[in-house]
Amino acid sequence: MDPVLHVAEPRARVALAENADAALPASLDAPSTWLRELVFEAVRAATPPRYIRWIKAAVGSNVRLLDVDDVAFFRADSSYTLVATANSETLIRKSLQELRNELDPTCWWTIHRSTIVNVRAINEVRRTDNGRIVVSLKRRAEVLPVSESNANQFRQM
Repeated sequence: MDPVLHVAEPRARVALAENADAALPASLDAPSTWLRELVFEAVRAATPPRYIRWIKAAVGSNVRLLDVDDVAFFRADSSYTLVATANSETLIRKSLQELRNELDPTCWWTIHRSTIVNVRAINEVRRTDNGRIVVSLKRRAEVLPVSESNANQFRQM
C-alpha cells in the first residue's frame, strides 16, 4: 500500500464517517484515487499561500523585475495597472483583481476600488477638512484617497 494512503486511510475513514454527506466507497483496501486526492487537498489547504515577490514590467523591449517590497502602490489605469515605486512608474497588463489575489493581504491594503497600497510605504493617514481619509506615502508626493467602504481599516489608528 502507498505510504501516504497507509497513514491517511484511518483518518480519512473517521473524517468520512463523521460527515453524513460523504459517501464511503465500497472498498478502502486498495489504494484509490479519491483518497489520494483527499490527502493532497488536505495538505494543500494546510500549506500557507505563496504570494508574489516580483512584478514583471515591460519597458520598451526590456523586462524589468520589480521587488514587490519596493512598490508603494498599484492603481488601475484603464486596461493597465500603474506600478509606483519610490522613484519610478510603469504600467503592467495585470488587473488589480489579479494582484489582490497574489499579494499578501497583511502587507497590501485595498484603500479604493482602484488602488492597493503597500502598508510599509504609508507615512501618514489623516482626515481632510471635508472628513475624507487620505494616505500620504513615505517616498512619494501623491496623497491617495481612501474610499468610505475601505475606511474601516484606519478607524482604530
